[in-house]
Amino acid sequence: MKKLILLLLSIVLCLSCCSLALADWGFIDTQGNIVIEPAWDFVYEFNEGLAMVQLDNKWGVIDTLGNYIVEPQYEYARAFSEGLAPVKINNKYGFIDKQGNMVIEPVWDYSWGFKEGLASVKLDYKWGFIDKQGNVVVEPVWDNVYNFNEGLAMVEINNKRGFIDNQGNVVIDTKWDYASDFSDGLALVQRKNKWGFIDKQGKTLISWASSFSDGLALVELKGKYSFIDKKGKTVFKSRWDWVTEFSEGLAMINHKDKCGFVNTKGKIVIEPLWDNASVFKDGFAAVQVDDKFGFIDKQGNIVIEPQFLGIVDFNEGLAAVEVDGE
Repeated sequence: MKKLILLLLSIVLCLSCCSLALADWGFIDTQGNIVIEPAWDFVYEFNEGLAMVQLDNKWGVIDTLGNYIVEPQYEYARAFSEGLAPVKINNKYGFIDKQGNMVIEPVWDYSWGFKEGLASVKLDYKWGFIDKQGNVVVEPVWDNVYNFNEGLAMVEINNKRGFIDNQGNVVIDTKWDYASDFSDGLALVQRKNKWGFIDKQGKTLISWASSFSDGLALVELKGKYSFIDKKGKTVFKSRWDWVTEFSEGLAMINHKDKCGFVNTKGKIVIEPLWDNASVFKDGFAAVQVDDKFGFIDKQGNIVIEPQFLGIVDFNEGLAAVEVDGE
């Protein structure tokens, strides 16, 4: 399980964190045309029609035409979620709306974006949740918290994890060494080196698995990987060096140091030809050839030739790309 997580992290880092001293970031459309000229030190993907951009160590907000909504002025900024975005000013976090108005004053030591109407905030080393008016809904009493998903949020105290509802009530006791967000009514949990799934009442349903995606979960036993359905039945076994979870109906595989993709039946639909790849998002997967990055579709066709120094996956029809700034 740890090996799989590390492999996924390495993919993300390779695809989105490549940088050269004289490189700029802009945006392309799904045909590979540059629609927003590279002009920033770094950018984040578009969310809700807006993107965060960095210039000279300050962050601002642009629209899909590349126009500034907010000139770079924040110490840091996160993506918009549910109409609001966390921004950092004078080492404190608050929230702006899509017009750049400060609607929740910067009084928090740290914050993440809104999900299901609540945002996690940190104060004096403890975490809680606020609503969109800035009211505290869950007092900052937890060592760590995670976003709400399917009505529950994972919380952590004394290195043990459990779940609360949106009123702050503990509904699953903090007894797990590890837990994931709920997905399709199930959460991955781990205790004493044993992995499994629990439902929203905390009942253990399936042992030895990763999170469900596209109705399947990846399981590892004695170094071998398989996919199971929600009844615990094996759908197919992995025959490759490693494999990721499913995304948009396809899972990435690695065979002899080349990446390809299989469908939910375990059939190879895109041959392992690529030096590196990301999982599919918005119908496209980023691929690497030598030291350049491009995109393929779900048939394995190259839709954007590998030409960029770095890329971030498509979102809302646009993908961030890094080009040589010389």
